[in-house]
Amino acid sequence: MAPGGTLVIGNFSDENPNRAFMEVGMQWFLHHRSPEQLIHLARQAGAGDWAPEVLSEPAGVNLFLHLHQPAH
Repeated sequence: MAPGGTLVIGNFSDENPNRAFMEVGMQWFLHHRSPEQLIHLARQAGAGDWAPEVLSEPAGVNLFLHLHQPAH
C-alpha cells in the first residue's frame, strides 16, 4: 500500500442481534469481534502505528477497521 494510504477491513460486531439466526437458521458461523479486538489484531499484525480506528454503519452490526499507513 502506498504511504499515506488507508486499508479497510470489515468484520461483524460481537453485538450483532442476528447472530443466533445466522448460526442456527442459516448455519453461518462467523468470527464476531469487538472494536477493541479488531485494534488488538491490527497491533498483533504489525500495524499498530497505522493509526487504527474502528467505524460502523448506523446499525452497528458491521465494523470497519481503518488502518491509515503513515505518510513517511
